[in-house]
Amino acid sequence: MNIFKKSNPSQDKEKQKLEYLKTTAKMDLNSFVDQELFKESSQLVQHSFILEKEIEVELSKLSNQLEIFNKQSNDWIALEKSLNAAVKELGDLPHFTKLIERDIQEICLTLK
Repeated sequence: MNIFKKSNPSQDKEKQKLEYLKTTAKMDLNSFVDQELFKESSQLVQHSFILEKEIEVELSKLSNQLEIFNKQSNDWIALEKSLNAAVKELGDLPHFTKLIERDIQEICLTLK
């Protein structure tokens, strides 16, 4: 049993060397992963800003189009109100045409 418990100095050095390599490999891997994650997140943030600018441009265009549409709608509403007022002024159009026709007939009879 004592034979197994005795440590060999060369084995101890090899074990320490392996532990050191293992530790540095972990640190290097962590550093590499951190750098890659940072690069990827930076690219995503940059892409997000580009998309945000594109959305702002499109929103501006849409806002301008909505203003034009709103003005046109208001113009159409004003035109419709004006047309309704004109029709109301005419009143009962068939009755009005009969009156004009009767007046024209009276004028024609008078002129004969």
